[in-house]
Amino acid sequence: MREDRQSASRASVCEQALAWIIRQQSGEVKPEERRAFELWLHESPMHQREYERALEMWEKLDHIPPFLEAELADADQYWDRSVRKAGAGGTWGIWGWRPAFVAMSVAVVISGFLVWGWPGVMVHHETDQTAGVSVHYEAYQTAKGEQRQVTLPDGSTMLMNTDSQVSVQMSDDARIVYLEEGEALFTVAHDPQRPFDVHAANGIIHDIGTEFLVRRFSEKVHVAVLEGRVAVEVNTSPSTVSAIIPQPLLEGEEVFFTTEGKLSAVQPFKAQTAIAWRQGQLVFVETPLKDVLDEWARYQSDVIRLRDPNLGRMPVSGVFRFDNPTGFFRALGDILSLHPVRQGPNLIVLERQAKT
Repeated sequence: MREDRQSASRASVCEQALAWIIRQQSGEVKPEERRAFELWLHESPMHQREYERALEMWEKLDHIPPFLEAELADADQYWDRSVRKAGAGGTWGIWGWRPAFVAMSVAVVISGFLVWGWPGVMVHHETDQTAGVSVHYEAYQTAKGEQRQVTLPDGSTMLMNTDSQVSVQMSDDARIVYLEEGEALFTVAHDPQRPFDVHAANGIIHDIGTEFLVRRFSEKVHVAVLEGRVAVEVNTSPSTVSAIIPQPLLEGEEVFFTTEGKLSAVQPFKAQTAIAWRQGQLVFVETPLKDVLDEWARYQSDVIRLRDPNLGRMPVSGVFRFDNPTGFFRALGDILSLHPVRQGPNLIVLERQAKT
């Protein structure tokens, strides 16, 4: 399920932004809907960017709305049914009504302009005519098992790991990177006039001349410094502006923070383990099997399940190449006496080997 959310993340947010705009155009937005929109808008920087882009495109295509009056009417009816179904005092959100909007022609038309093609890069140049500021936008994605070295316009480099999505915004006075999903290793070019910040979930990593790793996974973000130092600033909630005092992080140190605003204590960074993926390896030291399989799944299309969920607590230590599934499963057989049973095109079940 997590894989499905990741692969559809960008397109999904684009569709959500379009749905909000369509609803707002109806002129019948209820107070609870406005509150829901504000919560959605401030949930992540990506939501704000996609909403602004969708709104700009809607305004440019002013000939489309009259053509889609029937579709808008259908959408309003679907929305009302969804709200009534939730009941008074019930909870509801965009996920309930998103499919109806996705089917609408306006979403198809505008999506063609807004959704980035994967894998690859979208480069868009835009100038603020009022302020006279040149802004450069780029977006990148890697597929499962893919790594990609990117040289940014300022000379900084970014090594993206598997299944990652990154967007970059650079202007004359700022360099901002948004890690939407996955993991990236940044080597930052020195430029005291333009700060280099990486946004991940509800946190911002402020570079202070360094090489550092940022990984966004599940409800956590991992930040580790290979060289130099950074400062990690974490918002206590996606919907508020209050933040924890920036945590300095030096070479060889790491921290984790959650989307709830909890920041871990600073601890030593084990580079040989955390960045072994640069050499195509995964390193585990007394790691629960469940966590091992979750990490392995980031690089493979197959879904792996345990016949007995209790097996997920068994510790695993070893070095595995993520481009060698045969060797991985052979090692699990040698270490834990588990063997894979394929039960579908993309499903593998691990179970205990029968004793002979």
